[in-house]
Amino acid sequence: MTTITLDPRARPTGIAPEVLLAIHIAHAAFARRGKQMYIRSITDGEHQPNSLHYAGRAVDIAINHIEPPMRKDIHEDIRAACGPRYDVILRDQWIHIEYDRAK
Repeated sequence: MTTITLDPRARPTGIAPEVLLAIHIAHAAFARRGKQMYIRSITDGEHQPNSLHYAGRAVDIAINHIEPPMRKDIHEDIRAACGPRYDVILRDQWIHIEYDRAK
């Protein structure tokens, strides 16, 4: 059984329902591979001034504990399951997921 761990600095306040759904989808992708999921940022942290994090419509999930080939697989699973209204971006140390109402 895998769990979701929230970074102690991550603020889980004001999360949009669409981001809660994305977190659930992401957890399923990690769990299928037997990997823990670590949320590193939601409405906290330092982001661009117009970042959707501040509106509760983005989440960053750590992947530094995952082997690089598996990172791509997890990213693709999340991207496919979330669909076109979400931007799912693979970074070096995390996966950024945001819900864009404009799409």
